[in-house]
This record gives sequence, C-alpha cells and structure tokens, in this order.
Amino acid sequence: MDLEYIVDGDSVKERIIINSPGSNVFRFELSYQGVRLVKDGEGIIWVVDANTGSRLMHFQKAYAEDSNEQITQNISTDIAMEAGKEILVLTVDNAWIASAAFPVVIDPTLVVSIELADPSNIQDAYIAGGYPNNSYYTNNYLHVGYLAGYNFIRSLIKFIDLPSLPLGAKITSASLNMLVVQLWMSLP
Repeated sequence: MDLEYIVDGDSVKERIIINSPGSNVFRFELSYQGVRLVKDGEGIIWVVDANTGSRLMHFQKAYAEDSNEQITQNISTDIAMEAGKEILVLTVDNAWIASAAFPVVIDPTLVVSIELADPSNIQDAYIAGGYPNNSYYTNNYLHVGYLAGYNFIRSLIKFIDLPSLPLGAKITSASLNMLVVQLWMSLP
C-alpha cells in the first residue's frame, strides 16, 4: 500500500494506492489534540473543536477507482476504538474490490470547513485621503487607488470573530480573493 497526499485549496486529498488484492478494510490510527471526531446522521465524519464544538473540517464521501477506471462509492467510513486508540476505518465494498483491476486508488478527502456563524462578523469600509474625517462604511463596494478629489483611497476589512483553531495549529499561509467589479483610472 502506498499513500499520496495532494493539498488543493481547502482540502487534503489522501490517495491510498493498493497495488495487489488483499483486505477490503483499511485502518488508520489517529492522533490529535484540541479536536474530536463526530459522525453525523448522514455518515459524514466531522472534526470539531473540542471546546466550542465548531465544525473545522470533514471527510468527504470516499470513493475508489481501479486501473480500468471503474469507480465505486460503496465505501463506509467509521471511527473505532482499538486498544485505547482511535482508528479511522475505511471499508470498500468486498464484491467491487474482488473484481477490481489493480492498482486501486481509494480517495478519502479531508475538507477544511471554516464557516463564520454570523456574516455580520465581517466589517468593511474605505477611507479617502481627501476626506480624512469620513469613513465610507455603508457603500456596497470597497474602493482602492486614486480618485481626483478623494485623493488616495484605501479599503479596510475587519474579521471580528474568527473560528478557533485547535491547540498547536499553525497557519502557514492565507489568502483573500476579491473581485474587481469596475475599473476606472484617475492619475494624481
């Protein structure tokens, strides 16, 4: 068995590559702090903050694909306790894997699910050098650049109540994507 990890946006895709026939059950020992796993009524396993219960990430429904591009989504994902340790258990449909062409790739993907409970937790405004005592916070758009009469314009965004991170979590990068709706040019 080989493991391959692909980080893509807000997800970590784990590809479990099975090179030859064998068991249809795959067990992975889990080790973490500050979070706990919860399986919901739809069978989705959520990673939740141990203190707040906020949903931080979840496992997407796993699927498997053989070398003939035959796919099954008949895979169960469960959490088990074995010898005092928490184990993630993936069980592939036995009939499907028995007839599969190897190698087989099993794909459980972990998706980060940071959701703000209240959109009003984000505040924004823009300010203009030509009007230093004004704050344009009721406008539908944020403005940046230079505009005659307004002088240099800057936009400000404040995230008031961000979701908590598990103990020991480390942010290595972040990005904010915005859309340009209108472009105009005015030179100083």
